[in-house]
Amino acid sequence: GHSSGGHLALWLSARQTLPEDAPAGPVLRGADPLPVAGVVGLAPIADLEDFKRYTRCGPDIVADFLGGDAAPESPRFRLSDPATLAPVEARQLLLMGALDPIVPPAHGRHYAERVAAVGQDVEVVTVEGAGHFELVAPWTAPWSGVASRIVGFLEQVSGGDSR
Repeated sequence: GHSSGGHLALWLSARQTLPEDAPAGPVLRGADPLPVAGVVGLAPIADLEDFKRYTRCGPDIVADFLGGDAAPESPRFRLSDPATLAPVEARQLLLMGALDPIVPPAHGRHYAERVAAVGQDVEVVTVEGAGHFELVAPWTAPWSGVASRIVGFLEQVSGGDSR
């Protein structure tokens, strides 16, 4: 997933960690959560609290996303933030554009350091020459390296079958 879609991909991989007694926990978690072996985040919004420090999307973007409550201690925040739901079983690869002013590489590194403290392994790769959108644009110079990294990661998590 890319950017906010990266947030959703990371969240989906953590869905099985949602507590049964959380508000809407059983609904969000589902009776049989989809097992996810690996997640690729392309400049993902991985840590909502940290993202508020970097965002150029406006000071209220996280509050708007959460329906008005952006306090890190709130249940809605905790249930929506991949960083607070770690560790998860899925392997994670974050590809961050070196020139990205929207979700900078420091955000990916911060997330990786934060979740490593609870046992989550995350590979963070800074893609030279890439901003926020070059990571997903096949006509750009960085794209071939991005595509190769994704294919390699998929082969690793699937045991060699990247179909």
